[in-house]
Amino acid sequence: MSLSGSPFSAPSPDLPDLTTTAQELEIISATLASDYPTSHEYLTSSYISCVSSQVYSKDVSIRRPVEYTTQKLLDLLEWRDESGATRVPEFISLARRYTSPLPSPSDDKITTQLSAALNKNAMYVHGYSKLGMPIVWLRTDRKPWFVKDVQSEILASSGPPWPPPR
Repeated sequence: MSLSGSPFSAPSPDLPDLTTTAQELEIISATLASDYPTSHEYLTSSYISCVSSQVYSKDVSIRRPVEYTTQKLLDLLEWRDESGATRVPEFISLARRYTSPLPSPSDDKITTQLSAALNKNAMYVHGYSKLGMPIVWLRTDRKPWFVKDVQSEILASSGPPWPPPR
């Protein structure tokens, strides 16, 4: 029984050596640090090594060149800064500081319960099906499970009753 071509066979000798040397890793890290002094720390050396240790798409007989990998990672760091991705932890802590406390489960006012459910963004419409029906997503970690009127909660989260009257 031959194992050639199976995942258990030895790597083919014609595949390029994909390992990144310590010197190449140092060059890439130094370039990233000089262009993005604070953001470069987001990329670990194992991540940089993983990105650079791939087959080059323009010539599959070699590993990605250092310049190609460096430019790819510089583009990533530029995107993170421009898109505001670096500020996400700041926004999360700000949102946690200003969340309203949930009412107690003994509060029977449906309006109070519904406003608490809506303020937590536990349910929301995330697109529409092929039939035009709303697709309601539920985030279970945010849902206040004591809301007694489930139908009202669904209607409040998804908009008017569906399908619309004709």
